[in-house]
Amino acid sequence: PKACISTLTKMLGNILSEYEPMVDIDGGSPSKKPYNPKSRSVKLTNKVFHARVGSVAGGIAFLEVCGFKKSPTGGGGQLVKLSKEDENVNLLREGQLALGIFAKNGMKVGSTACTPDGSAPAAGSGNVGNDDAERKRLESEQKTKAEATAAAA
Repeated sequence: PKACISTLTKMLGNILSEYEPMVDIDGGSPSKKPYNPKSRSVKLTNKVFHARVGSVAGGIAFLEVCGFKKSPTGGGGQLVKLSKEDENVNLLREGQLALGIFAKNGMKVGSTACTPDGSAPAAGSGNVGNDDAERKRLESEQKTKAEATAAAA
């Protein structure tokens, strides 16, 4: 759904905005937004987040591929959190780019292949899987891209 892509894009954008210099309209030096840990975690029990992302197949898995991890909260619930140590700006930018492609082509974030109408792929197509398998596949692809980027630098 569009709400899932929009919410995920905003989450990644809030984090990435901390790395982009902000222009000072008064002619001063550009500065960066300060680090904000609140933009890096959300409770899975948050009703709005659950409705927009948590209930969408592949929504949480997408965040996990971007470096977020599930962790327990003090009250017995869970949250998805991106620690400073797990933060990879290139990975977050690629995730944001992928979301832009999904939105442009009318695709949905899903636990199976992303098809233009959001439906599951045909049986026997080799694309049927669960969130864990899809997350691992995407992590492997992202790791390969990150290694290639590092080698080229």
